Amino acid sequence: RKQSNRRLKQSIRDFLVTVDYTRNAEIPAMLEFVSKANTGSATVLDIASPQALSCFMSSQNPSAKITYLNSFEPELDQMRVRRGSAGLCNIEEVLFDARDDSCFQDNTFDLVVSCSVLEHVTSMNGADGDAAICRNVAKWLKPGGLFVLSVPFYSTGFSEYRDQPVYKDQERSEGGYFFQRFYDSESLGKRLIDSHELTVEGQLYVGEKHYFPRDISKRFAFFVGTGWKKLFLGRTFPLLSSLFMEASEDVGSLRKPYLAIVCLKKELT
Repeated sequence: RKQSNRRLKQSIRDFLVTVDYTRNAEIPAMLEFVSKANTGSATVLDIASPQALSCFMSSQNPSAKITYLNSFEPELDQMRVRRGSAGLCNIEEVLFDARDDSCFQDNTFDLVVSCSVLEHVTSMNGADGDAAICRNVAKWLKPGGLFVLSVPFYSTGFSEYRDQPVYKDQERSEGGYFFQRFYDSESLGKRLIDSHELTVEGQLYVGEKHYFPRDISKRFAFFVGTGWKKLFLGRTFPLLSSLFMEASEDVGSLRKPYLAIVCLKKELT
């Protein structure tokens, strides 16, 4: 009965907020690249993305085998409840740290996705954690496989901190507890693209318009996407996202760059 109540509550939340304001622009942009992969009966790895991404891919491709990898147990538990309430049977949850390359064998997956995750990853054993994950993905992908990722992006990179830790094993620094980094062109290339042997198949940038252009510290997501406002406005997020967000392959054309979506490919050998 307790599990049924959790599923009912999750179903209500999913009805009110199917996909949040930012993801309404971000996830469709990622799926444009995902559509280039043969996902009909593919093996797919999702590295800790918002669960809506794996759930959508699962519902669209019932014959695909999707592994949802996360080192944060509460999010794995949330995925179990969410897929259970939706009746999805082809998602497997795995508790592991993607920075550790021993999780999977080489040449395992046809497709790897990671939606707004790498920006939160801290260093491990003295190495950049986000770059380590990208190197691991290059090993785990089958030849010809795709890695589709998204991260926050701005003209000048910077890091955001919180007064309280959001994730486990975080150390407090002078600025507070690290929350996420915004990449710029240099750091995106150095940390995520040039750290492995995958080649760039395509890039797309998403930005905000009509809301404090050129001021990344003021984002519409802060205004509509928290607390009770999120539940109250959730059904309008597709409309709000279409009004306040824009996408382009040319980052210079955006008024306020916000996200970068990159599609990488492992070449056939």
